[in-house]
Amino acid sequence: MAVQPQEISQEEYNKRVTAWGSVLGTKLRTSIRSLTTKGKGDLLRSLRLKTGKWFGEVDKLSYHFERHGIFAHKGVGRGYKMVGGKVIRASIPGSFITKNDEGKITGRVLKAGPVGLFEDSKVLRKPAEWFNPVVNENIEGLADIIAEMDADRMVNATKILIK
Repeated sequence: MAVQPQEISQEEYNKRVTAWGSVLGTKLRTSIRSLTTKGKGDLLRSLRLKTGKWFGEVDKLSYHFERHGIFAHKGVGRGYKMVGGKVIRASIPGSFITKNDEGKITGRVLKAGPVGLFEDSKVLRKPAEWFNPVVNENIEGLADIIAEMDADRMVNATKILIK
């Protein structure tokens, strides 16, 4: 959508960009609520929008949230790794139970050795992309706001997405 640049005050520009960030935050919270993962309440409470200014103009929007939000987004953690864009089970092969002289179980010992990646094992985790799709759907609105202020600027969406 082509937008004709207009003269907008810096204060108005900052309000519009910050409002866009707040609306996106609301949509991100809705996306988090649709997750079925444990700890989504902590993730909801931790999501915060922070703005950065350069010479008085908002030039950075960042969302801060708990670290496990990245793990949920990618579908990794607790023995699952992302290899080549695919979630696979990663574990140390072979473990055995230790027993004392009376035959009572004293613990589980993992055999020393390299971590093995098993593609054939059943992967129970799936990526739950709650961040990138919401940003992708709404980034054009931010681009339009920026184009109203200065048509020569662009939005670098690659710095916003989780990789």
